[in-house]
Amino acid sequence: MHVTTSLNVKTDYSADYLAPRSLDLSQLDSSFSDTDVSVTMTDDARLKAINAKQIGQAETIIKEAVTLSGVLVANRAREQRDWCTFKESAKPVTITYSKLNQKFSDLFYQGTDKIDAMEADSGSQATFELVKKSSLEKYIKPTLIVRAAHPIQPVTEQSSSGVEVRLPVIYQVSVELMWGKPARMVGQQNVLLPSEGRLRDYPLHIPRPAAFGTQQFALTLAESGAVTSIQYVKNSGTVNAMTGAADVLTPLKRPTTSDRVDAIKAQADLIAQQQRLATCQATPSSCK
Repeated sequence: MHVTTSLNVKTDYSADYLAPRSLDLSQLDSSFSDTDVSVTMTDDARLKAINAKQIGQAETIIKEAVTLSGVLVANRAREQRDWCTFKESAKPVTITYSKLNQKFSDLFYQGTDKIDAMEADSGSQATFELVKKSSLEKYIKPTLIVRAAHPIQPVTEQSSSGVEVRLPVIYQVSVELMWGKPARMVGQQNVLLPSEGRLRDYPLHIPRPAAFGTQQFALTLAESGAVTSIQYVKNSGTVNAMTGAADVLTPLKRPTTSDRVDAIKAQADLIAQQQRLATCQATPSSCK
């Protein structure tokens, strides 16, 4: 039996209008310098970028696709031969499972790891019930483990002068897809959650303009509010990244649309090749 699995997590973010944040750019005014600041917002008034342009991508609610290649070679274990008695086993079958509408409060305040059973989508129900009747039943029900949320260290800076920008402290929730008997992890993605409560945010400052020379400050945020890039350019031409550890920022960089399209194409090619291999093993004369 050849099994191909994929885990796709989609997260929808929205503004919290009960906790507005102000940005006083007049503090950058100076008699000896010109100031040009560009602030980009999302449609619901969340900060997206300062002095930078970027199209945000909605993060990935939780949807998994499990593809079962039902073509099995003869003379294998008894449970495999049982499935071979079904005419549907002559070609690959696909079952899609979903876990929808995971609330922010459930994920953010979850103190321990949580295990959820996945349910077959309505479009896959007939196939699921058919396979369930065979001895493969115990292998076709994946589970989802949602790990407890933990904070990611915010970006730090050396100076607190300039215009203060309040950014949300980001929490990370690991989502893992478990499959098989015994169960093993076959897919994992992280969900980023902006914090709430007393310690919900931290300050970052736009530097005041210098009296001589030029300087530029650029800040880019993901849909979650996580920092994806910070850049500070002085008149010397030196570019310094105002970041914490590199391993803090790197996981927060979200894939572009083209990245996701390429990944989906590669995944589709892999599934097609695995299904072709299964067909060739079962019926060599039909191999193409």
